[in-house]
Amino acid sequence: MLKNYLKITFRNILRQKGYSFINIAGLAVGIAVCILFILWIQDELSYDKFHQLADRIHLVAVSNQLETGQQTIPTQVSTVGPLLKDNIPEVEDVVRLYQSTMATLKYSNNTFQEQVNFADPTILTMFTFPVIYGDPATPMNDPHSIVLTESMAKKYFGDENPIGKIMTAEDAIDLTVTAVIEDLPHNSTFDFESLIPILIMNEIGYNLDEPAGADYFTFLLLQENVTRVGVTAKIQNYLSEYFMQLRGSKEFTSTFLLHPFTKLHLHAVTGTGGQIQYVYIFSLVALSILIIACMNFINITTAQSVNRAKEICLRKVIGANRLQLVRQLLGESIILSIIAAILAVGIVELLLPLFNHYTGKELTIGYDNHTLMLGLLAIIIATSALSGIVPAIYLSAFQPVKVMKAYLKSGKSAMVFRRILVVTQFALSLILIMGTIVISAQVNYLRHKDLGFNKDNVIFMIPSSGISDHYQSFKQELLKNSNITNVTASAQGIAHINSTIGNNWDVDGRDPNQKLELHFDWVSLDYAETFGIAMADGRFYSKEYPTDLSEGIILNESAVKLMGIKDPIGKRFNYWGN
Repeated sequence: MLKNYLKITFRNILRQKGYSFINIAGLAVGIAVCILFILWIQDELSYDKFHQLADRIHLVAVSNQLETGQQTIPTQVSTVGPLLKDNIPEVEDVVRLYQSTMATLKYSNNTFQEQVNFADPTILTMFTFPVIYGDPATPMNDPHSIVLTESMAKKYFGDENPIGKIMTAEDAIDLTVTAVIEDLPHNSTFDFESLIPILIMNEIGYNLDEPAGADYFTFLLLQENVTRVGVTAKIQNYLSEYFMQLRGSKEFTSTFLLHPFTKLHLHAVTGTGGQIQYVYIFSLVALSILIIACMNFINITTAQSVNRAKEICLRKVIGANRLQLVRQLLGESIILSIIAAILAVGIVELLLPLFNHYTGKELTIGYDNHTLMLGLLAIIIATSALSGIVPAIYLSAFQPVKVMKAYLKSGKSAMVFRRILVVTQFALSLILIMGTIVISAQVNYLRHKDLGFNKDNVIFMIPSSGISDHYQSFKQELLKNSNITNVTASAQGIAHINSTIGNNWDVDGRDPNQKLELHFDWVSLDYAETFGIAMADGRFYSKEYPTDLSEGIILNESAVKLMGIKDPIGKRFNYWGN
């Protein structure tokens, strides 16, 4: 029976090559798009899932209600982590991570600028970073040790085992390589190539026992079977008391949050939405395209019903019942869907390099990826069901007597149904086209929007502390190059100004009840000239006014508007008591 069905199916495909090609091609394109989007969605959802204890790890964040809205900060002062471990029983372990600026690392004749990351030794036990060389239990117990990724180890030591080798940081601190870990996978929130024990920061000008500088990412490993809601309440009560005693205050308005580690990538801690919105959009687009492909299949199949009417009726005459006919026609749809799915996989293999280029991913079709294979099977079943059942029921309902008399009419209800399918298909297509146009226009707008500063032909670099200490000499050396017209310096990148002065500021004319957090940066005199920043009122810093360097401050129009002050030029601005 099955052999007979297959023979009939392939005979019909070859007999009606045009219809078959359109049907298979339409389904193949729809399935290919679905596979591409499934690969992207699966990759997004897989971030940080490779850590064995990921479900128990949470990031401590703090939220403040400001006039401009809710503000959430993902970092804490250095004392928060140890305090929570010692005083909250539900906290099993703590990791503090401090991401520093660039530093010079040297071994033999190999010297490079690297971003330095300081962390508690427990980072290698709380998180899953497979160790290639070294003792996985105690690689960071010595403050003067360093852990490298495999790529970074090869950059400095080639194929040599680096364990026990001495590296020098900033020509001042010797660090012993105690472990080499595998390179971090692309679906990792962390992005570092080296780890140095955080305790060494006490030797380079920091004091980890002082609650200053909220720059430490603090991760908690909760005990098994502990609910996040319950422990969050305990943390809120404890830290509120701690900070009130520290500040000598009777009020603490900040709210502490525990953000699940596995949600850091898709759900931004700062409340900006993260990537999850794109997961929803891609899912909706993939589903819409698949539905359009299925509707196209249904419309074409029912449209060619006249060509198959006599065949169906002859089968009825010789004894085939309706269930057998439905089974045969549905089987044909399944075979067509399988052929389309095979072609779709080929299309995906061809398009993946281009798709990866535009999405910044490293996606591959893993044929041993059970989730993907199950997803592909689900797509085949779904497309077969969606595109096969309706035509099968419709065609199997033909009446032999009327067909033999050449009296075949699709029926009013069938015509209405097909019209609904066509209208829906075109409506979904129009929505997708309009969405594409809107997104394209938005991207084009963002590319050409006037940001208020010149971003073209500007190179941004993070210098080592040695260069920073001799900035003027370094600047003059750069300006000797005729291709460089301006050089400026700032504490932070113009697009990543994260430092704040909280609500600890005051200005003449300010509402004393206003709560507003301001972001700020320290910049050199030629900052505005280099970036082409125009002054709405007043002037930028100048050498002609020496007090600018110690007493001057420049506000942008948004800050002035939020403060609600008029004529800000010349007003006294006080922050942190200065």
